[in-house]
Amino acid sequence: MSDFWARLKARRIAIRPAILTVIMALIIGSLAIVNFLWTKNNIDLARAVQEREAETIFGAARLKLHETFGAAPLILNKFARNFQIGSVDHTDFDAVSVLFAAELETAPFLSWISLGTRAEGAFVGATRRGDDVIINNSIPDRADGITQEWRFERDGSLTLVDAPVKDRFDPRNREWFYQAYLMPGVSWSKPYSFREGGLGITAVKAIVSGSPPTWVGAMTVDFNIDDIKDRLLEISEQVAGNLLMVIHGKEDVFLSVEENQEALVNNIKEVYLHQDRLDSSGILDMQVENSNKFEEFFYFASRVDIIEGLDIDLVYIVPVKLSAMGFVYDNTLRIVMISILIIIVTIFLTIYISRSIARPIEELGEVVADISLDDLDKYQPLKGHWLREIDDTQRTLNRMMSGLIKGEEIRSTFGRYIPQALASALEEGSVAIDLGGQELEITAIFTDIEGFTTISEQTSSKQMIGLINRYFEAVLEEIELCNGVVVDFIGDGIFAIFGAPIEWTEHRDMGISCALRLIARTEALEAELAAEGIKWGRTRIGLHSGRVIAGNVGGAGRQKYTALGDVVNTTARIESLNKQLGTRMLASAETVAQAQSNQKWRSLGKFQLVGKSDGLEVFEALGEDVDPEELALFSQCLETCHSNVCDAEKMVRDYVARYGEQKVLGMHLRHAICGEQGDVIVLNKK
Repeated sequence: MSDFWARLKARRIAIRPAILTVIMALIIGSLAIVNFLWTKNNIDLARAVQEREAETIFGAARLKLHETFGAAPLILNKFARNFQIGSVDHTDFDAVSVLFAAELETAPFLSWISLGTRAEGAFVGATRRGDDVIINNSIPDRADGITQEWRFERDGSLTLVDAPVKDRFDPRNREWFYQAYLMPGVSWSKPYSFREGGLGITAVKAIVSGSPPTWVGAMTVDFNIDDIKDRLLEISEQVAGNLLMVIHGKEDVFLSVEENQEALVNNIKEVYLHQDRLDSSGILDMQVENSNKFEEFFYFASRVDIIEGLDIDLVYIVPVKLSAMGFVYDNTLRIVMISILIIIVTIFLTIYISRSIARPIEELGEVVADISLDDLDKYQPLKGHWLREIDDTQRTLNRMMSGLIKGEEIRSTFGRYIPQALASALEEGSVAIDLGGQELEITAIFTDIEGFTTISEQTSSKQMIGLINRYFEAVLEEIELCNGVVVDFIGDGIFAIFGAPIEWTEHRDMGISCALRLIARTEALEAELAAEGIKWGRTRIGLHSGRVIAGNVGGAGRQKYTALGDVVNTTARIESLNKQLGTRMLASAETVAQAQSNQKWRSLGKFQLVGKSDGLEVFEALGEDVDPEELALFSQCLETCHSNVCDAEKMVRDYVARYGEQKVLGMHLRHAICGEQGDVIVLNKK
């Protein structure tokens, strides 16, 4: 050992430049890494800023569309209901005209409201002409059926005016009249050229009256799309990019909010050649006019599915050079040049310092003993030393230990998120840490929060994190009490399983019990939040049972315990079915049939879920106070819907009159009326 130190001291002048060279290399490498991370972080930040801008634009645009197009279903459904129950007589054309004019007076974004009758071929409507609301009627037994017009005055009186077009107008000759009859609910025409000028679009709905309900005509609500574009232009003018609107139908219609944007529209059309709807982002390369150069554009797309019968995509397109990302691109070259300059200066400075060193290295310090992770809390930071080399080594060691301590704290913190049942199974050795798995029969639960998107849009990010953590804490506590394992958090929802990793023969009853506890617990939480002035949505739950492959998936560095198989996908579909049926807790026949629980259920019929080829019978959980008569009538209605359509219509109306609206029966009745075969309802969306 003494010989080693003697040789080291003899070669101290040669060793020191070598050490400084290594230090120089570390500095250069660190600088390169810092520049890389800085650039990457700025790119990520710029992308996040651009995405947030697009989300803000889409949010404002959705509000504009909801205020305009969204009024159509409300108006049509309101009048259709009044016509059906007889509170408004559809044959009293004078009264209907005045009601339409009054409705149009309060809705400045509407262009037309009209009614066409099936028997007489009468047309009764109200339109906007300048600042006036004009009543436009073409009734066969009046004035030989020619079109007559009256101006609707502010005091409610009518003034006869000269109609620009006096020809007889028979709505039965129009395509929209029969579209209303053939399409259930509210449907929309493809955009067309308005007689008054501009581009128009019409929402239509069939009108029924009497008992049994008989189709008596069709009602329309018309919009001037140019007026809608002007409202969206107020948003587009405040940003660097352009806003496009895609209206889906038999033929997709692409509309630019701003004028002279044919090139952007054509490029977006090419993107739509490969998919029906857009809800993602990407980059477009567009040729600059009168040049061979190409310019890059970011596009962001968002679906608008909040208006009955109308599917719209919003697309925001912004030149990369005008976006937040463009700033990063412009500054990257400057940063690289500055970094190269710093590296050159560092090289010359290191050479100068290494040549000026005169003092030898005497000793480096004591060798650090083996460090155990169990003794990290006993480590005391080393104090500074008068010799710079030793002082640097001690500082490096302190930083290393600080990193180890912090890493151990992180592992300890995140260890709390491992499900207790899984942790116990790991300790007992019943679950191995490998990539394999085992086939088990389980019951799966999926949950979500009703209206969570709206809640999150109306709540600050900081408050939302606190609320969702408060919600998850309550839900997790109930799942763990029922020996369930939370496999994953999916947005505002939870995916949990019962019967794995520890097998339980009563996993169905455990899942049902847990679901009921979750509903009770979350209802209590909703009441607490309501008392605090916070609106919170109901928890919706889906259950399904079957065999899955359960085990650890991932790589050797990071693994996750999960369940794989068709049962998982089916459970998710059952949960999402709650939204369409207006229910809160649904379970499959596979879960209900073999459960020993005393919970009451009622069958909602068979549904062919998205991605499935066979129908699946689902059941709704009922409360203890369920009315036996209501339950019997519901079952009778459900059975009759698939055996006798005429009787089913009467029975469903009787059920609705006694117990209120029922989405499930409505779906089965529409299924039968449309002539679809069998008793399985085919779902076209999740």
